[in-house]
Order: sequence, then structure tokens, then C-alpha cells
Amino acid sequence: MRWTLKQGRYLVVALTLSLNLLVGWTQSITWLGPIGRDYSAGMDVSDDGRVVIGSTGSPFTPFRASLWTRCEGLRYLDPSSEGSEAFAASADGTVIVGKFVDSMGRLRAFRWDANSGIVNLGTLGGTNSVALDVSADGNVIVGYAATAREQRRAVRWVNGMIDDLGLGDNSFAFGVSSDGRFVVGYVTNAQGESMAFRWDAQTRIWEYLSFRYAYRISADGTTVVGWHLTGLGYFRARRWYNGSSQSLGTLGGNESRALGVSRRGNIVVGWAHDANNGRRAFRWTTTTGMQDLNTVYANLLTDGSVLLSANSISPNGRFIVGEGFNAATNRYEAFLLDTGALKGDVNGDGIVDDQDLLMVLFSFGQSSSPTLRWLGTLGGNMSIANSISADGRVVVGYAEDSLLIPRAYRWENGTMLALPSDGISSSAFDISGDGVVAVGADDTARACRWVNDQLEYIHSTESVAICVSQDGHSIGYWWRNPLGETWYWDSLLWRADGSGGYMGALGSQGAQVWDITSVSSDIDVAVGASRDNLDRLRAFRWVSERGGAATMTDIGTLGGSDSVASGISANASVIVGGSFNPNWEWHAFRWENGRMEDIHTLSEWSSSYAYGVSADGKVVVGGLTGDGVSHAFRWTRNRGMEDLNPVYASLLTDGSVLSWATATSQNGRYIVGYGYNASSGLSMEAFLLDTLPCPPLPGDVNGDGVVDDEDLLIVLFDFGTPGG
Repeated sequence: MRWTLKQGRYLVVALTLSLNLLVGWTQSITWLGPIGRDYSAGMDVSDDGRVVIGSTGSPFTPFRASLWTRCEGLRYLDPSSEGSEAFAASADGTVIVGKFVDSMGRLRAFRWDANSGIVNLGTLGGTNSVALDVSADGNVIVGYAATAREQRRAVRWVNGMIDDLGLGDNSFAFGVSSDGRFVVGYVTNAQGESMAFRWDAQTRIWEYLSFRYAYRISADGTTVVGWHLTGLGYFRARRWYNGSSQSLGTLGGNESRALGVSRRGNIVVGWAHDANNGRRAFRWTTTTGMQDLNTVYANLLTDGSVLLSANSISPNGRFIVGEGFNAATNRYEAFLLDTGALKGDVNGDGIVDDQDLLMVLFSFGQSSSPTLRWLGTLGGNMSIANSISADGRVVVGYAEDSLLIPRAYRWENGTMLALPSDGISSSAFDISGDGVVAVGADDTARACRWVNDQLEYIHSTESVAICVSQDGHSIGYWWRNPLGETWYWDSLLWRADGSGGYMGALGSQGAQVWDITSVSSDIDVAVGASRDNLDRLRAFRWVSERGGAATMTDIGTLGGSDSVASGISANASVIVGGSFNPNWEWHAFRWENGRMEDIHTLSEWSSSYAYGVSADGKVVVGGLTGDGVSHAFRWTRNRGMEDLNPVYASLLTDGSVLSWATATSQNGRYIVGYGYNASSGLSMEAFLLDTLPCPPLPGDVNGDGVVDDEDLLIVLFDFGTPGG
């Protein structure tokens, strides 16, 4: 077939229209959230934007290095490593460097990967050291270390071996080029004046740059960014290139600092004061100058949200990470900004070329497949999954043993193990986000928690631990309170720091807490159900601010008499459960911003109940019931309510049924519950459903689970374009 000019024009128009349809997903802000605490910061991002590293903590608790991935959400790098911070990652995000406090209380540089965990990099004979940046391949790490005289010196670690750069005492290395050749930082002289330097590994010679503090260097080693001290004593962002440096200015205020730079040095990010001397994240380019990211991406920010500092940028200039204020959660959180620039750079090497096109073509037509795992039992005839960790690796619940006795279990890596107990029977009801702390009770009638599978009772009599916060620090439990001649359940809050206590009730008949989230170190939010003074069962939202009065609020119903709240999102903004409507039908609900929404049921089912919700409140799971039968459901804003059985029919052997979905992971990817497994013949067996395996297919540019025309169009329209 011979193409005509007219046909070619039609093709261009069609491709342009297709591209316009793709623009919507290309720009986004993702708030990464802390792990049950009130602050987090993103410090670096992988080339492809799928990994963000940083720290989470509060003024009252030690910071911990954290890792966020698109697949697993936010988690601690090492749950046992308090007082740690992560500062930089390799190009693919598999090697992370920073500082931690070792068992002897010393501050030490570390290198982390999934196989080795946190590795102490040592010092020059002194006490402390810090790792601040790492080369693209993860083999060269730079920072500073103390000598035997406790003088800090700029160093690099090459394949684990420490190397003094020879710049003398009071020198600090902050950045390294992609290939590990160039190192930048600053040296402080005897007069207390700092001068930026660039050091060449090939010659071991350094040159002083024409400003005070060098913080980062471009991947190609040509551009250095940092800040300088003005004559009035203000810090101003600075960019050095080809022997000379320039001030990047401010956003109308006094100070600014440059903290990140793209591959070729054309894009710089950091923070700057605006006209009111408020801190704002900025992006500077050689063509636009300094821009306030809050203005450029105002359409992505909810009312009141602010991007305060841009701490790093991917080499191709597409992804920016930092910290800001998330108005939706009223917290300071790490953010990931996808600017949509150079979206066709599939491999993140800074240019859209043949390699990116081949990655799409070789994967063309492939799609990600969900998976379903039946978790088995402890030797008996049934099991139920009650909760799942943030990354989907740990599931807890209860299962029968070979004597048909229900036992609390922990399932991980394909193995179900019974949790220890002083009683005969037991159950685990919830688990913390990192999979370390599980809570429940046994037949000694005592609420308990298991920390790394070690048993600890948190109440002495007639109690059940029912829920735990994502950080594992707060536990909600029931206590059977003997008020006069009537026994009823009261809800109490237990905190690891020793605080907590009675949570109150809507009426005089006690309350039962079903879920809890620590939104910060100062505030806990819990949900459940309580009898009011009219003896109606009502869903409640309980808020406790330490040092202030706790409040329990009736969140209403769907128009009927009763309601129960069973789950709350990690950001405390969304509550789910069930309620009677005016027709006395029990329906699942989703509550947000003071409004309870009926998420209904499906036509063939008479009732529904919501049990679990994702961290952002966008995924709700539960069960549909009718005529003595139940089916698990998932609800999302875009797709509404879906019966999981027809959606994932290809995963179910003939006759198998997913009966109830009891919980979902923070990112909504994993769903657990129980159902009928036709293969084992068990009528009630725990399951783990992975709805979207990660990592995505290499050529799935837009992340929709299939490599198709849309991915190819993205690469073709960006073809030949360099980034950064």
C-alpha cells in the first residue's frame, strides 16, 4: 500500500487525538503519607519514579528510614532501626544510603539493599559517619566520617571500602555523579568559611567552585547546585556550570536552596521563600527561570495543600519528590510529583530512543495477571484471614489445628504458623502496616499482642484486642465491664508509651471499637459502634488529641435506626461499615467529610457490609449476602461495587467461591478473606487475592496493566527527545 499525503495527515490527526486522551494521567501528585506518624519527607526518587526513599517520624519519636514503592506503598527500611534517615538511592532504587544509630548509640553511615539489609559502612577510626549520596549503580557512596581525633572528613566508599578524599578536616561530601567519578561538597577553613568543591576520582584533584555549599551534581558531572551566602547573610540557591556560577534567585523572599539537579543540569529543584517569606518548592530551568511548583501544578493540589520543598528530581526531569502539607489529612507528608515530562522514557536513561521502543514492542500484547492463593489451615477444616500487612506479605487470622481447635496464625511466604498462647484456642484480628505487631485474644479471656511472634498480654481480664494502628503503637480493645448486675463491653485504647484508657460511649451501654488509626504521634482516631440513649446501635468516630479532651461522635445512618463502623482509612478521612436504610435493608456505607454514602448492593443480593478500606479511602471491600449465600465484593469510585467472583472467575476452580473480603492492603492491591475452595474441599478457607502483580510489565508505560497502542503512542510522540 502506498501512503498519500492526505492519509498521512489523517494519521497525524488520529495520533494527536490519541495523545490528547493520554494527557490526563501524565501529571499527578501522590502524597506518600507517614507510617502512622505526623511527618514524612521524600529525599530521592528512582529514575523510573517507582521508588521513593526518605524518612518518617515526629518530634516525639525517633525518625526511621522509609521506602515507598508503587507496588507496596510506604514501609520502614528496617523496622528495628530507630534514629535512621535515608538520603539517596541508586538509579533503580535497589541500593539506599543514609545514617542510623547502631546498638552502641553511634551515628553510622549505612548501605541498604533487599538482600543484605542495613550494612554499617564504618568510619576513619572515629565515632560517627553519614552517607549522603550514591552513584547510579550503587557501588560508589559519598559522605563524611570521623577520624580517630573525631574530625570529620569527606569520604567515599567504593564497593564497601572507605576512601579519604584528602581534603582535610571539616570537609563534607554531599553529591556524586552518576558514574561515581565526580564528588561535590564543601570544606570549612580555620576562619569558619565554607567553600564548595568538585573532586575528580581519576586525578584525585579538587577544584574550588565560586560559591559556599555544593549539595548535588548532575549525572553527567557538568553541573553543580547548592547555595551561597549573600552579603546580608541570606542563603541563595546557586548553579555552577562550565567554570562559572549563577544565583537562581528566590520567589520574592529572602532565601533559597538548590537541592536537586537533572541529568544534564538544565533543571534544578529546591525550596525558596515567597514574598511572605513562606517556604515553597521550586523548579528552575534554563528557559523558564525559577517557578513556584504550587503555581505551576495548582490544579493538582487540594485546597490548602502546599509543596514546601523539592528535595530531588529524576535524571530525566519527570519526577520530583519532597515534602509538603497535605490538607486532606492535615499532615506534613512526602510527595511524588509526576510532571508528565518525557513520559516515553521507559528505561529512565534520559532520552526516548530505540531501547524504549523495543521495550514496548517486545512486551506488546502482554498483560499483568492477578493471582489467588488459598492459605490452607493448621491441620483442621477451616481458616479465616482477618488482616494483611501494607506490602501484602503477612496475613493474620485464625485456623483450626489437627484437633479442630481454632488457633491464631501468621501466614508469610507461603507458610502458616500458629502464634503462641497461654490458652488453648486463640485468634488474631489485626496486624500493623509493617507486619510486626499482631493483636487478638485467647481463651484465657485476655487481650494480647504478638510482637515479632512474641506473646504479650495487655489486659488482665475479660478482654479482646481487636485492632492496631498502622505503626503498631496504638491498640483498640474491648473489656467486659461488670456495671452493677449487667455486663457490657467497653472500648479502651492501649498505647505503647503507657498512655491510653477508657474511650467513652454514646450512651450508657458501652461501646465496641472495630478499627483504629494513629494519624500522628499526638492524635488517634478510632471507629466502631455504641448503643445510644435510645438503645440504637450507632456507628461512631472517636478522636483523641493527647493533652486534650477525647470526643466520640455519632456519624449517623443511611436513614434507618442502626449503623456499625468497621474500618477507617490510614489518613483517617474515610470510614466504612454497614447501616439500615429507610426500607430496613442493611447496606454497606462509605463516610467522608461528614456525609454517609450508600454504596448499595448488587441486584441479586439483599444486603451488603463493608469491612476494610485502603489507606486513601478509594478501595472498599466486604461481603454481599442473600438467601443464605455470601460473595466478596470490592467497591471503587470509578467502577462502583463489583462481585469479586465474576471479576476473577479465571482464578477460581470449578465451584470455588470468594465468600467474604475482610481487609485490603493500604494501597488496595491485596484483598484477604475466606471462601469455599473446591480443590481442598474446605467450605471456609482463608484466601489472599493479588489484584495487580508488581512490578508492572517493562513496556507498560501508562501502568494500566496491558502493553498496547497507548504505550506505543507515548514512546513515538516523545521519540528522540532528550530530558533534563
